[in-house]
Parts: sequence; structure tokens; C-alpha cells
Amino acid sequence: MTVSKMEKKIPVVSDESDLRTFLPNLLHAVPFPSIAARNPDNGLHFARSDQPGSNILDVMMADKAGMKCYRRLKTDRELKAIPVIMLSAIDKKVFYTYEWFRRTDSRTRIPEPEGFLEKPPEGEELPGLVNRLIMACNKEPGEPVHQ
Repeated sequence: MTVSKMEKKIPVVSDESDLRTFLPNLLHAVPFPSIAARNPDNGLHFARSDQPGSNILDVMMADKAGMKCYRRLKTDRELKAIPVIMLSAIDKKVFYTYEWFRRTDSRTRIPEPEGFLEKPPEGEELPGLVNRLIMACNKEPGEPVHQ
């Protein structure tokens, strides 16, 4: 029996202990199982070992670690199809114009994340977005995604 993406733990990657506590509690209440990762290496390890239905990533970690982790997720052949929700203290428009986000090197452009939320997310915002992304990944070709 295979475990559906709805049953797999969703990594919440942040160097902020408050977010690592708040977001998993928010997700467990819905219920979406999650696991807190205090740094990108832990989050990447978990993503590789469990192939979660989604990844939640804090953009504003020290040394641009959030952006580096996102690039690693989206350039890894085994991980790039897993939806990523980016959390940031800056608004979406500013985030998407941030030049460092757009390039890994002179030849490669990283795609936009599947989800973006400003910190802290509202109570229903994060679980609703996770649900929509997981449903979109689990749907059969031609089947509509219910919002």
C-alpha cells in the first residue's frame, strides 16, 4: 500500500523557532501531518527521503539560505515537481522582482514557487493552499481541481 501525498509529513523549513512551532500546529489541526526542519539541509534531507506532498519554506533565513534551498529543490530532478510554498515578510510583488530569485547562474531561471504567503499566514490561508497544491498533484489528467 502506498502512502498518499495527503498522509505524508510536510516539511516546514525555517530558522525561526516560532514558525517551526506555529505552522506545524496550524497544519496538524486541519489535519496535515508536518515536520519542523530548523535548516535547509534538514528540509532537503526530509524531502529526498519522504517525497512530501508539499514543502513550506521560509525565504528570510540567514545567509539567503531560504532562496538557496528553493533553488536546490527546483533544480533537483527528483524534487522539482514537489510544490513549494514560500513564506516571506516582504510582499509578493517585491519578492518576485528580487533579481537574486530569478537566476541561479547566467543560463538558468528558476520557476516561481507554486505558493507564496506573507508571514504570518492567516489561520485558514496555509492549510487551504497546501490542500489545493496537494489536490492538484494528486488529480488525474483532465480532472478539475476543486478550490
